[in-house]
Amino acid sequence: MLKIKHIKKIKSVKKGENRMAKFCIPDTELGFIGFPETISGFFKNMPLIPYNRETCGAIDIKFGKYNIFLPKNITKENQDIIYDKLDRLCCKSTGRLFFKRNKEKLVKFMETMYEYSEYDPGYEVAIKIYKNMDKKKRESKPGMVLKAHLMVRKEYITAFYIRANEPELLKDFLDFKMIKPETLKELFKNECDSSSAIIRSYMMKAIKDAEDGCKKYNNEKCQEQKFAI
Repeated sequence: MLKIKHIKKIKSVKKGENRMAKFCIPDTELGFIGFPETISGFFKNMPLIPYNRETCGAIDIKFGKYNIFLPKNITKENQDIIYDKLDRLCCKSTGRLFFKRNKEKLVKFMETMYEYSEYDPGYEVAIKIYKNMDKKKRESKPGMVLKAHLMVRKEYITAFYIRANEPELLKDFLDFKMIKPETLKELFKNECDSSSAIIRSYMMKAIKDAEDGCKKYNNEKCQEQKFAI
């Protein structure tokens, strides 16, 4: 299997950001054919407890114009599944012949990485993949499936990042506006007594945005009913 030697490491430049460095894989035929081998170099299987940023969450990878997110911690079984699927997609004999088509398939497959992240207690991989989707992708079947994956865990995810004191990931999730104002208020009451000021401010803004969204929805429904009479 061909190895990519020119993978680049891009350090995060945001002040106070506690994410690991991003990595860049060249969007070339060479980069594509060597993609499985390059990705497998990130595979790790580490103890989940205690939770920490080094062993849980997402690895950020740039593949040309695409943002790809890989679980930091993957079971050996899932490592083999991912590698086998990537190896078939990036096969050298067809990689050059169907480069563009197979690259699109590759990107779509990488958007399912949250399905292989059992060791991601905060569902960071799912959050980052969904955040990276545009409106069209969010409304597609894979986007709706991912949304449902997050929706059923919305209270847990919010409480998790409050307790873990991860304000930016909390904000990313709250920005999806998946939670009703009543639920947010309950979470704020139960979880935020000893939280940092920034965590509390993000929660209060989310509550206000949710309330404003409900008011707007109710006003629109009233207008519809008036026109229907």
